[in-house]
Amino acid sequence: MIAKIKTWYSIQWQALSYSNEDSFKQLMMAPKFFYVDRYIPSLRLHLEEKFPNLYIADLFETKIFLEKNGEILPTHYKAGQFEPGDNERYDLWLIGFHESTIQELKRIKQRFELNQTKIFLEYSNRVIRHDMHSGINTYMPRGLTILKDRLPQEIIDKYKLAMGLTLLEKGLRHAQGVYEGVRSFTGMVREGHTLEMDSVAIDEALIDYLKMTAYSKHVEVGPIPAMKVNKSLFLSALNVFVRNGINFNKSKDKKVKVYFDNGDICIKDNGTGLNQEQFDIIVYPKDEDERVPGFDNMDMNIAMVILREHNMIVVIEEGDANPGTTVRIKKMA
Repeated sequence: MIAKIKTWYSIQWQALSYSNEDSFKQLMMAPKFFYVDRYIPSLRLHLEEKFPNLYIADLFETKIFLEKNGEILPTHYKAGQFEPGDNERYDLWLIGFHESTIQELKRIKQRFELNQTKIFLEYSNRVIRHDMHSGINTYMPRGLTILKDRLPQEIIDKYKLAMGLTLLEKGLRHAQGVYEGVRSFTGMVREGHTLEMDSVAIDEALIDYLKMTAYSKHVEVGPIPAMKVNKSLFLSALNVFVRNGINFNKSKDKKVKVYFDNGDICIKDNGTGLNQEQFDIIVYPKDEDERVPGFDNMDMNIAMVILREHNMIVVIEEGDANPGTTVRIKKMA
C-alpha cells in the first residue's frame, strides 16, 4: 500500500428514495472520499446533514490506492467485499476518470487473490501443525507398535497377517513423509520463516523415497554427497523431475539417472527431449493456450519454489545425439 500522510476514508452513498429527482443530483455532488488526521463519529452525521436525500451505506478506511504521476488516488475497493470485476461500471469509471488501466486493476485483483491464498495457507499450516500432527506422529505409530508387540508370531502366521502389518508400516511411513512435506511447504508462508534444514545423504534418501513410487525400477541413483536441505521438500522437488522424465518418454526402455556432476545434481532421461526455452514456456505459460497437455504445471511450479528456497536454479541441457534431457540443479552464484 502507498504511504499516506493523512488517513483516507471511502464513502458509499445510497438514496433514501430514487423517485426523488434531487437524490440523483445529490449523489453526483456528494463526496466519495475524504481524509482527516483523526476520524470522529460526528463527521458521518455532518456529511449526512449536508445531503438530506442520502444516507451513508458504508464508510471505511481506504486501503487500496492508484497512483498517477505521483498523485495518490483512493478507490472504494475492499478485500473480500468489493474487488475489481465486481462492478463493471465502477471499474470503467476508474479507467475513464482516473485514467487508470485494465492492467492496474488486474494487479489489484491479484493482490487480493494472493492475500486470500496466503490466509488459506496460513490456516492450513495451523491445522496441519496442531490437528494432524498427533494422529500421524503419535497415536498411529504407538498403536501399530502395540499391535506388533502383542500379536504372537503363531497368530501372525496362522492368519497370514505379515503382509497386512508390513503395508500398515509402509503406509504410515509414507503418510508421515507426506505430512512432513506439506507441513514444511505451508510453513514457508509464515512471516520471517526459516526453512528447517539438516545434512541429508541425498542418494540414500532419494532411493528410499522412490521405493514408494511405481517407477523406481526405471531410476538409477548414483553417488551424491550429503547436502544441507529440507529433506521432505527437496526430495519431492527432485521427484517431480524424475517423474516427468518417465511420463514424457516414448522409449520402450524408460530410464532416468540421477547423479552428481561438478557440484550439480543432474537428472538425465532418455525421453522426448526438451530445451531451456520450451521448459520456461511449460513452467511459466503466458496463457492457457501454451499449457502442455498432461503436464502438471502446479507440481513443477512448486518444485521451482522449493529449489529457490534452497538457493538453487534449474538449467536444461538437451541431449547431443539421442533424444533426452538433462535437468541440472545448480547452486545460485
